[in-house]
Amino acid sequence: MGTHYHAKMDAIGSAEKLVNLLDMEKKIDAGEKDFHADKIEIEFRNVSFSYGADVPILKNISFKVLSGEKIALVGPSGGGKSTIISLLLGFIRPQEGEIRVNGQPLGETDLDQWRAHLSWLGQRTHLFQGSIEENIKMARENASADEIRNVMTLCRISDLADKIIDERGTGISGGQQQRVGLARAMIRQSSLLLLDEPTAHLDAETEEVIHNAVLKCNKTATVLFAAHRQATLSAADRILYVEGAHVTERGLA
Repeated sequence: MGTHYHAKMDAIGSAEKLVNLLDMEKKIDAGEKDFHADKIEIEFRNVSFSYGADVPILKNISFKVLSGEKIALVGPSGGGKSTIISLLLGFIRPQEGEIRVNGQPLGETDLDQWRAHLSWLGQRTHLFQGSIEENIKMARENASADEIRNVMTLCRISDLADKIIDERGTGISGGQQQRVGLARAMIRQSSLLLLDEPTAHLDAETEEVIHNAVLKCNKTATVLFAAHRQATLSAADRILYVEGAHVTERGLA
């Protein structure tokens, strides 16, 4: 895959992880149904998934996410939060049950069209050689200068606009790298934003930035974020607790 393709795909997550996950896609039959929508609703119907012959990571889970909802996925490490996000990205498919998006089976949906509607930020942002502004703009090449400035301000990286970095992000902190990744996700103006514990190993300031960005996200955007810190949960409309292969809804208190 060429550099340009990697740059495009990096807008919805880490390029290094995508290489492995795209290899997995070869084993998945691609859907062909068109998908075009300004708003996204999600429904898991009796979904089960296991990575092997061991105990399933998810078993017969069902839940709905309405358009514009901000949903926190919480639970112990390895409990299935990231698996739910990977299922929504289409990198893996349910072994039982189905996922529906706007009433349409995700398994029958054209993945390229589906992914054009979403952004993904994981625990590590992969950067490319060039300026910070260039790294952000690669997510949406027609983004205006004002739009880029706005997301950089929201993510508190305005002072880094002209900074030149390499693929390792030399010269900026891990927290700053994640903020660049967040800005890149936000500039896409996606209908669905998936955050897979992007502050798990980072500082409280970065957590606050991402927390505030979720709160200020386009009101029509649907957001699912895997979280482990209590402060982040205040951005959620609802909390889904993922543990022991099951999902239960919990209050915000």
